[in-house]
Amino acid sequence: MQFKKAAKQAKRLKLLVYGGPGTGKTTTALYFPSPAVIDLEKGTDYYGEHFDFMRIQTQDLDEINQAIDDLLKDPSGVKTLVIDPFTKWYTILQDKVQKDLKKLHNDSDYTMQPKDWGIIKRETEILINKLLALDLNIVCICQEKTEYSFDDGKFMVPIGYTAAGPKDIAFPFDVVLRLRKDTDGTHMATVVKDRTNKIESKEFEYSYQKLVGYFGNEELEREPVSFKGEKYLAERLGRRVEINWNGKVMMSAGATPDQLDRLVLLDIPKTTLREKIMKDYKQESPLDLGADEIELLIDELTNND
Repeated sequence: MQFKKAAKQAKRLKLLVYGGPGTGKTTTALYFPSPAVIDLEKGTDYYGEHFDFMRIQTQDLDEINQAIDDLLKDPSGVKTLVIDPFTKWYTILQDKVQKDLKKLHNDSDYTMQPKDWGIIKRETEILINKLLALDLNIVCICQEKTEYSFDDGKFMVPIGYTAAGPKDIAFPFDVVLRLRKDTDGTHMATVVKDRTNKIESKEFEYSYQKLVGYFGNEELEREPVSFKGEKYLAERLGRRVEINWNGKVMMSAGATPDQLDRLVLLDIPKTTLREKIMKDYKQESPLDLGADEIELLIDELTNND
């Protein structure tokens, strides 16, 4: 029998919050233990004297990816990663893909086609997989947008609010909260989703202290385990084969050391190779390809030369 009894597992809090301006999205995130902030809109400029946190302020997608990759390898000194706001990251990604496609098609008027959205979807999945793999608390901040219904033949009837970003952004996170500010200035949270079953009410006054009351200090304050994130990410990406390549042990989805050697000998720029793997295989790295897939990739690149 392959089924096994499910065991209780200690997990970091993976939290998505969204709301309008002034609802406590950024300030509450900075109360989390040892936060590192990826600040895409300079929203933390006035908080340095009030909170102890690290940050990078950038809208460069490569710099953001590198920062997260560095944390996967070594999260020392960090217990919480804050993305502020993820909405901006998603907008920048769409703009980049649109620009790349115009260049690819040599057409300044090129508009996104349905098939092109697969690139955006896969890039988003890659980032989310890395966030979930990190042995850190994650606070992903989104702006909010009005949600509409087209029922009863009516046109765009507002039915509520949702996170501004990809339509399925809430799916991967364990806890999703919509924030608002009452007329008396109190920050309130509505529970949209709670896989943990630890939040006792549908609405509550939103603060870090309240979250501690629900989730406890033990996991929120726990020191991260180095390389745990890399291992978990490899599992999520289907890299289950251990290989030794260039003296380093790594996990692969099927690519062999010989195939990787042959790929390197083709001397393809890393960015060009990644773009092709993303476009044709919806993956990020040769290590995410099966043996048959990477063989096809090598043959195609060789023939193109």
